[in-house]
Formats: sequence, structure tokens, C-alpha cells
Amino acid sequence: MLFNSTGHLLQRIPAHGASAGSAPSIDLSAYPSGVYIIRLGRAVAKVVKQ
Repeated sequence: MLFNSTGHLLQRIPAHGASAGSAPSIDLSAYPSGVYIIRLGRAVAKVVKQ
């Protein structure tokens, strides 16, 4: 799932489509610059788009 910095859900990211052992590709081009949180299962990552 993709969240903005205030915690609003922006996009659900399907786990299928990713090759074994790799994360799915996430396109942030439609979103403005800022901080985003990506959660895939139990893994969480912060991404800064400039």
C-alpha cells in the first residue's frame, strides 16, 4: 500500500506481478513531491520524491 505523509491511503499495490525475491515497481510520477510510505506485507519503507 502507498500512503502520503499524513497517512492517507493513495494506492493499493498488488504483490503479484513482482518476480520472486523482488518488490513490485511503484510509479510515483502522478504524485507531487513529498514523503511517501510504502508498506508491503510487514515491510515498511519511507520514500522521498523530489
